[in-house]
Formats: sequence, C-alpha cells, structure tokens
Amino acid sequence: MNSMKWQWNPLKTRRDSRAKSEPKPIGKDVNSDDFQAANGTITSLLSRVRLKSPPVPFGGETRAVSKTSPEHLAYTSFLKQHPEYLRTLELDDVRKEEFERLDKQRHIYLDYTGGAVYPKSLVESHTSILLHSTLGNPHSVNPTSTLSTEYADAARAAVLRFFEADPKIYDVMFTQNATGALKLVGESYPFTEGSRLLLPLDSHNSVAGISEFAKRKEATVDIIPLQHDLRLDDSDVLKSLHIPPSSASQPNLFIYPAQSNLSGVQHSLEYIRLAKAQGWDVFLDASAYVPTKKLNLSEVPVDFVCISFYKVCLGTLPVLGV
Repeated sequence: MNSMKWQWNPLKTRRDSRAKSEPKPIGKDVNSDDFQAANGTITSLLSRVRLKSPPVPFGGETRAVSKTSPEHLAYTSFLKQHPEYLRTLELDDVRKEEFERLDKQRHIYLDYTGGAVYPKSLVESHTSILLHSTLGNPHSVNPTSTLSTEYADAARAAVLRFFEADPKIYDVMFTQNATGALKLVGESYPFTEGSRLLLPLDSHNSVAGISEFAKRKEATVDIIPLQHDLRLDDSDVLKSLHIPPSSASQPNLFIYPAQSNLSGVQHSLEYIRLAKAQGWDVFLDASAYVPTKKLNLSEVPVDFVCISFYKVCLGTLPVLGV
C-alpha cells in the first residue's frame, strides 16, 4: 500500500496529465524578448501559451472570443505592454482547475490570513481515501487501525519534508489548531522563578495567553515594543534578548511571530539566531507566515514551531494545527 498517494500537488498533477498530449507551455521565463522571437506577432505567442481568448474576469462562463473583437484586441495590446503578465499563466490554470467555484460564484476572496480556500483536488483525493478505505482508531493493531497509523505517520513525514526539518531533531504533533499547540507548550514549559518569557507586542492573542502560565510560576514576562511603522527595532530586540546573570541558569522562552497577525508585517528571522546565541529557547509562531512564504527549519534553528493547516490549504475543512 502506498500511503503517500494522498499527497496533493496541483501543478505536478496537472503537468503529468497533459505531458503526453500537450507541449510544455511558457512559464516564468517569459519576457519581452519572447515577442520578438515569436515572429513579432502576439498571435504566435498566444498559441505557444495555449491561450485562445482573454480570461473572463470576475466570474461568468468562458466563451469564444473573435480575434477581431474589442476584448481580444485590448488583451493583446495589454500583453504587448506587459509581457511579464504571461509568467502567471500557471496560476491562472490552477485557479481554473482547482478554484473554479470562485469565478462561478463571483467571489473575490481576500481573507487568506483567516483561512485558505481548499482546492478541488484535495477534496476529491480525501473523499477517495474515505470511500475506498476502512479506517479505525490508530490506538490499536487491527488492520483498520494499522492503516490509520500509516496515514498519520506518512502525514508527519510529509510535514517534516515540506519544512525541511530533520526527523532526528524534530517531532510532529497534530493538535486541534495552532492555539492548541501554543497551549500545549505553555502548559508544559518549565517556567520557574527567575525565568523569562519574551514576546513582541504584536503577538497573537493565543501567544499572549502563555504569559499567564509563566506568571503562575513567578516567571518574568517582557514585551518588545513596536515602532510607529509596526515593525521591530533592532536596538529594542537586542536589549530585550540580553539575559541577566540571575536568569542565565533558568529556562527562558522567546515566542516570536514570523508574521504579525495584527499588521501583516513579516519580521526578520535573523532575530531567532540572535536569541539562540543568547541561550533562549525559541518558539516560532509561523501560522500567518507559511501560507505565503517558505519556511526552512534546517536554516532556522527553533525549538518549537506552530502552524495552522487551515490557513495553508484546508480552509473550512476540519482544522488542524501542528
């Protein structure tokens, strides 16, 4: 049984399905030189990228568009002025194949910090697993439980690979959501009198809640202020990261948002290396960061990291934190 069949990769799936019947389209390397190489005509370039007519904006059904129509003439004129637009044709295909409902229902969806839009193939893939598998509680060794365990282990391995995390260093724990992951660390972290908890002012509410666990154990809670532009100042961070001798022998936790839920500011990950050099344990809140940025844990030495899969790809499907 190939327990990795469930993995979703819309670009790979689409490329594999058309590889034998269609030429490879132009992708990210399209530039102004392509227009000259295409015999100076926009028509030949459009045929190379498999575009028969301008896309239909803001919903509606696709229709045939004459090459002499105002829509086609306007679109070709636009491409001559902005050839870099062709670099995103891969994304146009993904939207058409995976998120067609957005156009049919005339949605302009922007709440990706709140939750992603789940792709069609992910729903179909998961539905196929449920329809063709009998899954039991993984806390047993019967065939149905063993299959569930295999899927869970495969999912953990996929998460580690995606974030380039060494399985000898990192373990994956699935929680109800990112808040559940934060609470788990907050409850179990060995705060003691003399310990410090450090977090930026724009930390998520769930992160701020960990301060209550620290205070109960008589640890000190410090907040790094923000500048007028809602960013962190180097001098403030360096000053806050300094550990006095009285706390040097105690466990100290620095909780750091890679991206602010408040403002959307993406903070520098270099502060993590500085914190580790000072002896801090670092908990990276990457929930708002990973939906749009690649996180490589082989380059960012954190002790804990939490993410929300519903912000990455699950949307309103059952939520999952790590």
